[in-house]
Amino acid sequence: MSQGLPDFAAMAEDAERVERKARALYEEHGPTIAQVTGDPGADGLLDFVTATALGTEACHAWARGDFETGNDFLERANGYLDSARKAGE
Repeated sequence: MSQGLPDFAAMAEDAERVERKARALYEEHGPTIAQVTGDPGADGLLDFVTATALGTEACHAWARGDFETGNDFLERANGYLDSARKAGE
């Protein structure tokens, strides 16, 4: 029995909510973290926000049926997530 494709449009809506929350978190706390740590990337928080934005774009591309572009966005998002993880160590 084969399963259908995931609901990429719903995934994109969820990704947009996560992106908005991440941006709000960065806007609220990023400058303070950057000042305390001396890191303009706010200790990986900016990379996390960038990764969520790229994840949102990936979901939108998949929803349009553009899997190549979606996968490219996802690959870029994963790079930013790796960078955010390293900054948090």
